[in-house]
Amino acid sequence: MKLFQWHGAQVKAQVNQNIKDAILTSLAHIERSAKQLCRVDTGRMRGAISINWTGSGRDRGAVDAVAHAEDGVGQPGAMGTQMAMRENTIFAGVCGLNVEYAPYQELGTEKMSAQPFLRPAFDEHKDFRKYLRRLP
Repeated sequence: MKLFQWHGAQVKAQVNQNIKDAILTSLAHIERSAKQLCRVDTGRMRGAISINWTGSGRDRGAVDAVAHAEDGVGQPGAMGTQMAMRENTIFAGVCGLNVEYAPYQELGTEKMSAQPFLRPAFDEHKDFRKYLRRLP
């Protein structure tokens, strides 16, 4: 008679999906807050703020490279936030925009004060753990 049955693969799949859902929820909150906080003249910058799920199961270097290449993070004028990892498996998403004047708005210049929108949104919602749900 078998008293216990191993469900390791199913549990791992549920945990991984839970983490992915929590990160995506956190990124959606960051996106919404950043859009509410950004200065609007033409709406171009607000319209450019978006999130992108960069995948899972890659090693850290591969995800960093994908995030920078696909999402414009690291490109001139690009800004973004990237999160998060779990042990050797990467779950990463990026919230950002690729508008050439966005860094000047976020960080300011010597002639213009900063009007941050992305960093405050990230700081408010970066702890994706609060969006994790209990597994049954």
